[in-house]
Amino acid sequence: MTRLPRKFRRGHVGGGEPQAVDRLTTTGQTGGERCQLTEVFSFLLSSPQVQFSTNEMTYFVLLPLLANLMFLSAKASYSAGCIERDLFGTYRVPERGGLEMPVYRYTLTNGQTSAQVVEYGATLTSVKVPDSSGFVEDVVLGYDTLTEMFSPDNPYFGSTVGRVANRIGGGEFIVDGVKYRVSRNIGNDTLHGGFRAFDKKLWSSRMEGGRVLMEYTSEDGEEGFPGQVSVTVAYSLLEDNTLVIEYKATSSKRTPINLTNHAYFNLAGHGAGAAALYNHTVTITADYITETSAEFIPTGKLIPVGGTEFDLRQTMNLGAAIKKTAIDGFDNNFVLPEDREDGVVAVVEDPASGRRLEVRTTQPGLQFYTSNSISSIPGKGGNTYTRHAAFCLEAQNFPDAVNHQDEFPNSIYGPGDVYNQVIKYKF
Repeated sequence: MTRLPRKFRRGHVGGGEPQAVDRLTTTGQTGGERCQLTEVFSFLLSSPQVQFSTNEMTYFVLLPLLANLMFLSAKASYSAGCIERDLFGTYRVPERGGLEMPVYRYTLTNGQTSAQVVEYGATLTSVKVPDSSGFVEDVVLGYDTLTEMFSPDNPYFGSTVGRVANRIGGGEFIVDGVKYRVSRNIGNDTLHGGFRAFDKKLWSSRMEGGRVLMEYTSEDGEEGFPGQVSVTVAYSLLEDNTLVIEYKATSSKRTPINLTNHAYFNLAGHGAGAAALYNHTVTITADYITETSAEFIPTGKLIPVGGTEFDLRQTMNLGAAIKKTAIDGFDNNFVLPEDREDGVVAVVEDPASGRRLEVRTTQPGLQFYTSNSISSIPGKGGNTYTRHAAFCLEAQNFPDAVNHQDEFPNSIYGPGDVYNQVIKYKF
C-alpha cells in the first residue's frame, strides 16, 4: 500500500521558515484540521499514486476520515473554513535596533467571504464579499503592499488603534492624582495613541481555535502612558459572514485603554468612490451624540439627536445625510443604548450591489466617520481614494473619556482588571 505524501502525515510541519506557508501546515486547530482532513480525503479519491483494495479503502481510510470530519465539523461549528498564512513583507523594527523581521498575512475564508489581516498594526487589509448576484468585491480601503502602509498619509486604514483610540484633550490626563503628559500628534491633542502607537507596531501572531490572535506588549511610558499593557486582538470569520474582532488587555498600572479597528468601508467596492457611497443608506440606533469643540474634543455633555442632522435612527440616504451636516460629513461619537434589541447598533446598505453591513458591539460608543479628511491617497489596485470614499464605524469608548471620569464610561484599567470588548461586522 502506497504511503501518504509526507505533508499529510501526522505531526509534519515542514522545516525552516518558508516564503509562503499553506493552510495545511499553519492551521493546527479545529478549522485547519478539518481543512487538512478534507484535502487528504480528496487526495485519496483522486490520486493515481494511491491504490487500495475496496475493503482497505472503506475500513482503514474512508470511515475513519469521515468520522473525524464529522467530529471536527461539529466541534468547529462556531468558526469558518480555513486560515492561510503567507509572507507579506519585511520590516526593520525600530524598537529592536532596526532588526529586519518578517511580516505575515492571514487569510480567513468561509467559502463565501474572506478577510485578510497582517501583523503590522494588527491591520485588517481586505474583506471580500459577494453582491446579490454573487460577484465578489473587496469592500475595505487600504494598500497592496507593506511598504505603502508605511506612508505618512496612511489614515489608519484598517489598523488597530490604541492604547487610546480617538482623542485626548490637551494630550494630558490625571490618574490617581498624578498628571501624565502624552504625545500630542494632532495640534495640542492626542489622536489614536500618539506618533508611534499600536497602528505602527509589529505584532506577533498565532492561530488558536479558528481565530487569528495578534499580540503586542506596550511598555510602561510608551508615548507617555503609564503601565505595561499586554494586548490581544482576535480575528475570526463565522459561517454567517460575521467578522468578529475581540480585544483583551491587562496593565501593570492604572492607565486609560480604548481600542478599536479603523476599517474604511465602501460596500460598492473599495475603489467605487464617493458617488457610490452617496447611494448607501445608514441607520444608527443612538439617541445621543457627545458634544465636542471645533477640535472634536468632548465637552462632557450629551446632545439628543432628535431634530438634528445626527438623527439616523430611521434609515436615511447617506449622501443626503452628509449634505445636512455643518462640516460636510460625519465625525461624531454616537452614544449607543444600553438596551440593544437584537444587538444591532448600526446598519449600512448599498442598494445597487445588495451588500449590507450590520454592526454589533459591547462598546458604549460608535464613532461614525465619512472620510472627510482623505484627499487623493493612492490605494489598492491602482485606485485613488478621495473625500467621502468610505465610511468608518469605530466601536469604542467615548473620546477623551479619561478626562471626563464622572460623566463618561470608565476607561481606566489597572492590575487585576481585564479590558475585554467585542466588535462584530456582519455582511
